[in-house]
Amino acid sequence: MSATGWQEFRLDLPRGPIAGWRIGQGDPAILFAPSFGRSVTDFADLAERLAERGYGCILPEARGIAPAARGLDGLTQADLAGDLLDAMQGLGLDRAVLLGHAFGNRVVRHAAHLAPDRVLAVALLAAGGAREIDPPIRKALEDCFRLDLPEKDRLEAVRLAFFADGNDPAVWRDGWFPDVAAAQMRAADGEVGGEWMLAGGVPVLVVQPLEDKVAPPEMARALRLKLGARVSMVEIAGAGHALLPERPRETFEAIAAWLEGLA
Repeated sequence: MSATGWQEFRLDLPRGPIAGWRIGQGDPAILFAPSFGRSVTDFADLAERLAERGYGCILPEARGIAPAARGLDGLTQADLAGDLLDAMQGLGLDRAVLLGHAFGNRVVRHAAHLAPDRVLAVALLAAGGAREIDPPIRKALEDCFRLDLPEKDRLEAVRLAFFADGNDPAVWRDGWFPDVAAAQMRAADGEVGGEWMLAGGVPVLVVQPLEDKVAPPEMARALRLKLGARVSMVEIAGAGHALLPERPRETFEAIAAWLEGLA
């Protein structure tokens, strides 16, 4: 975490401990859910920008990564959604905005499905989940977590799965957690489609990278048509599934404008 103002937290809760970081103060609070097999610290730059804009940002670390993370055995999307809701309760938040990137979009929608009275709205970055990932892209996605591969081959997998043409995948050379990814993949495979995709009827922002191969633009556009007027959508050129390191300013501006509209 590069900026000052970050605070670590640990919550000892009935279902187990949760640890993470927070920055900023203000209403509404925003909780973050990271991409498949990655740390919530991927949101550090975005959270710092939002904190400067006057929002309180809370980053609970994903299961299996932080020292205080809960276990991965038999993991389900409902478990991960429950972690966000537990973090809210432990921090004394009655309601919050939930923001999920890639796999995390599933988690925040599931949380809104479970507790729509506690979720003000959800922001979905590179939102998939409506269909199976195309086999060559899924293989590249899985190869990102093969830490035994030669670096050149693994970075090519990162590029293919996550980055738009011309963007450097080396910024995501590190930060891959294979055990976490395997548990999350099993959880995702058990939840292709379902009522969780409707996000509990709350307002939705979709930030869609136009060169996303894991969650292609037509998937986001179909979601917008299905959910209707409660969906706001921003498409961002020159970005793939990674999005956050590829177009940080554009992503922040889309989210900040939407949050202002919510207020």
